[in-house]
Amino acid sequence: LTGAAYMFFGSTSFTSVDLSTGSASVTFMGNDTGDKFGTALAFTGNFTGQGLGTIFIGAPGRTEGGVSGRGAVYGFYGPFTSSQERASDADTYYLGETSSQALGSSLGAYDRPGVDWALAGSPSHSSGTGIVIALERNYLPRVGGLFINPPDKGNRDTVFTIQVVYQDSDGDPPEYVRLHIYSDSSGTEELIPPINMARKNSTSPHYEVGELYEVRTTLPNSITPDNDQKKLYLAVEAKAQRGSVTPVFSHRPPLLKMGPYVDALPPAPVTTLQAYTEPATSWDDEGRIKLYFEFPAENVFNGTEVGKVSRLIVKMRHNENITEENWEDENTTTVLDLTGESILDPGSMNSEGYLLGPEHGLLPGELYYFAIKSYDDVGNEAPLSNIASAKAGKYWDTVAPQPVTILDARDRPNDFGGVAELEWEPVGPADIRDFKEYRIYVRSEYFNNVENYTPELVIEDPSETTAEITTADGGQPLQNGRFYWFAVMAVDVFDNYNPHVTPFGPVRIKNDSDVPPPIVRNLRGYDTPDDEGGAVTLEWDYFSVDDFLLYYVWVSTSPITDISKAELFTTIPHLENHSVVVNKYLGVPLQPGRAYYFAVTVMDFNEKMNTTLTDNNTAGPIYAFDNTDHTPPTTQVKGVTLSDTPFDNGGSLDLSWIASYEVADFWKYRIYLSDEPITTVSGMEPLIEIYEQSKSYYQITTFRGERLVDGKPYWAAVTVVDWNDNENTLLDMNNTAGPAEPINNSDTIPPPRPEGLEVLSVGYNFINVSWYPMTFEDVPDFNYYLVSYRVKGTNRVYETQVPRRSQNWANITGLQRGKNYVINVSIVDDNGNQGPFSESIEVWTLGINQPPHTVEIWILPDNRTVFEAGDTITFIAHAEDDYTDPLFLEYFWNITTPDGKYLTFSEKIVTRSFTKPGKYTVTLYVVDEEGLRSENVTLKITIKEPTGVTQRDYGPYILGGLIAAVVVAAAGFFLFGKRSKEKIELEEHVKRFVEERRRIKEDEPYIYPGIPTWTCSCGKTTVPINDSATCDVCFDSFEGVPVEQIDQWLEEHKEILDSMRIKVPEEWPGSERAVEIAEKARRERIRRKLEELMKSLSLTPEILKEHGVE
Repeated sequence: LTGAAYMFFGSTSFTSVDLSTGSASVTFMGNDTGDKFGTALAFTGNFTGQGLGTIFIGAPGRTEGGVSGRGAVYGFYGPFTSSQERASDADTYYLGETSSQALGSSLGAYDRPGVDWALAGSPSHSSGTGIVIALERNYLPRVGGLFINPPDKGNRDTVFTIQVVYQDSDGDPPEYVRLHIYSDSSGTEELIPPINMARKNSTSPHYEVGELYEVRTTLPNSITPDNDQKKLYLAVEAKAQRGSVTPVFSHRPPLLKMGPYVDALPPAPVTTLQAYTEPATSWDDEGRIKLYFEFPAENVFNGTEVGKVSRLIVKMRHNENITEENWEDENTTTVLDLTGESILDPGSMNSEGYLLGPEHGLLPGELYYFAIKSYDDVGNEAPLSNIASAKAGKYWDTVAPQPVTILDARDRPNDFGGVAELEWEPVGPADIRDFKEYRIYVRSEYFNNVENYTPELVIEDPSETTAEITTADGGQPLQNGRFYWFAVMAVDVFDNYNPHVTPFGPVRIKNDSDVPPPIVRNLRGYDTPDDEGGAVTLEWDYFSVDDFLLYYVWVSTSPITDISKAELFTTIPHLENHSVVVNKYLGVPLQPGRAYYFAVTVMDFNEKMNTTLTDNNTAGPIYAFDNTDHTPPTTQVKGVTLSDTPFDNGGSLDLSWIASYEVADFWKYRIYLSDEPITTVSGMEPLIEIYEQSKSYYQITTFRGERLVDGKPYWAAVTVVDWNDNENTLLDMNNTAGPAEPINNSDTIPPPRPEGLEVLSVGYNFINVSWYPMTFEDVPDFNYYLVSYRVKGTNRVYETQVPRRSQNWANITGLQRGKNYVINVSIVDDNGNQGPFSESIEVWTLGINQPPHTVEIWILPDNRTVFEAGDTITFIAHAEDDYTDPLFLEYFWNITTPDGKYLTFSEKIVTRSFTKPGKYTVTLYVVDEEGLRSENVTLKITIKEPTGVTQRDYGPYILGGLIAAVVVAAAGFFLFGKRSKEKIELEEHVKRFVEERRRIKEDEPYIYPGIPTWTCSCGKTTVPINDSATCDVCFDSFEGVPVEQIDQWLEEHKEILDSMRIKVPEEWPGSERAVEIAEKARRERIRRKLEELMKSLSLTPEILKEHGVE
């Protein structure tokens, strides 16, 4: 039970007042069960005649904010106009602070000028000690004037403006003003968290008279399946800031007001849109499409469709699909906008459909796409419907237009060619209405059907009856000199046409301003192979002539200088045919052994020919052979002699023979020349061919394109060839001659002296030198450079020849290391005249021997220099030499005793014991294989008396001691002396291993796989191209290329590799890979050799590591 209090308005006498609760003037009701509302009551002021007093009612059982039994006091301000007041409507509300405080268990009140006070008892306060609290009257804040805009409805995107007036009679500002949104009028189903409202107009304190608070926000959905216009309920509550009185805060229950309804659900999309072409039966009903669709619902709740949409828009787009992105595009046009009674119930369809036509912008035969969007009464937009498409109906006529008559087709005059003029009659009146276009066809061959051809020109104006044509055969330019056929065809809008035509033509196209075509190039001829004679094959280079018409082939038995004096053999109509077989002259087959001459000219499409004759378009003499005749002449040339041409300046030989008149089918002599004896002419190129049978002499001045070298031997041979190119290649002493040397008897002037001799590089066994090159003007009769060199201090001179004038360097190899060489260079001319030597230079090869160094004396044990008499001392010699193996070094010891005697030894290891105390001087020097001696190394050692020896007479003891010492010494020598010797040998082996390892690593070469090679011109010398070399026979030389640069070098010289005699094997992996392979293989070879060396020296990796060798 909540509890209650009752007020009865009486009169001057209470005798007539009904005091039953049902007759109370005002009933005050508590909030919640257990509040014990009405336990105590007090009032102030005057209530007579419903005055303005204040009633305070206690509710000590009030629980709030999770704190039980805290108690409360409610204050109600008069006057009281309502018959019922609830605790939640109290004007002042006081709440206990702690649990079980039971505020309001007792109440008292008193008036103070202008203020009402209540005294509230709290007996359980502070663990039962109790307290009485004085409470000052305070008004709760009030809110009113709730304003909503828009007031009635909205959608999910509508922004509502909500305003309320906050007022507090005490002038207390609000702690908050909050808006609550409920789905029910009782305010129990709150849809979203409360929204704080903000003060709108000013910041000045006008809370007594009221301040405007506002919020702008969207609202949640309110509609339901059974009420699509269900409204929201809005409530505003405010809490005032109470100043400094802690136990008291002001509170008013929220004010509920019916708000708008909010439809946040979009209509359902249309999913059944269909578009159909409306067939056209005449011109008047073209361009129509009919649409069908089911109307959507305004809202869908869990699959249930509710309500009709308010508006439905149908849009159309030409030749392109409709999307959300282009829905508002200017090219997407509205064709239907349905509202009101035009909107049908969900799922309903207009059985007659919606007919669209030209009034909606539809064109016959064109493709259109359609889509729909629907809208509800609050503006919610449905998603885009499915897309439907159809072509607008088109009326089809199946009758083709009448054939077009061509009046004329001709080459355009006075132009540069490539253009034709065409004229035809226009289409008749019957074909004007549905005329679409003229199609003009041009072909280079006769045709009567255009079904598979492409028109060269399309003209859409029916009144146009002329055209200039520039293409044919599907867009190819008209070619001058070629014939063409023309046809014009009319096409109606239904693409009806008659493909069968009668073309006009042929019409030839010309370039009236054309100049004669160019001449052919590189005309050449040869006997037609594999025939029985009587035919010659002509060839010439292909070249481009835009207006080519014909090749003309001319023949004569004398050089052709004027084609009017030659016979026309044939014409060739195809430009790409640039060869022909000529087999007749004057109607007679070509005769064997007879010389014929030929010319080829070109005629263009304009019948113009360039009759200019040059070496390019003429050829001859050319002979026709019988290729079935393989029998050479039986007669050899006889009496061949070769000798120097007398009384000349050199560079010339005279060749003579006896003319071979007995050869009936003689064609020519072939003369061969070589700088080696000629044993066969197979594979040789003749120096010259002589076609005069009576000729018996020829002066030779060149060989392989260069002037004969004076003083150089040459050999010659002469053979005879018959009409069918059969050669008698048999050689004997009759048709060969030589050797013969050109001689310039008048040349005795030596060449000039070379200058600028200098060293390029030096190795252990080679020296590269260079000098300033000599030009042809310097030495016209240059033969070779002569490089001379000798070891200084000796008389034997070595020479090497450099045969090329342009090669101004030499690689001198096979030298001794560490030697001083004297080098100079001179020039030898063609007549053997040697010029003066250049200034000599002296150059040392690498590897000049040095005496042994790092000579040391090691002493065992422990490198001590003080010993006792009788101790065994081991001296070990250590030395290093750059070129002599340590095994072949010689060691020389000299030990000077204290009394001046000398002890000499020649071993590497010397073991001695000395009995005489004193200072000893040990001297060592080392000699290498070449006798060079190191500097002396000297150290001193001291021999002392044995410890424990005195001058007393300990005879027996001494004797016993000596015996024991001898035994111990013997045992010690056996144990420790032997071990010292093994240690010494081990150290020697380790030292030997280190020295040999260094030598192995230095000497082990890099072996590159498949490396390219260079071969000299005589073929006697072949080396890898990473080596430099000079042939001792032909004196050709080659400068080596570093392996890392071989690929780059090959690329730079790829055009002349064959002429340089460079061979690149298929297995050559390339520079980078070759270096990698060579390095890996070298490391493996070194590893195997070191393993063998360790095995031979009885060493292991562990022993080497113990001695600091990794």
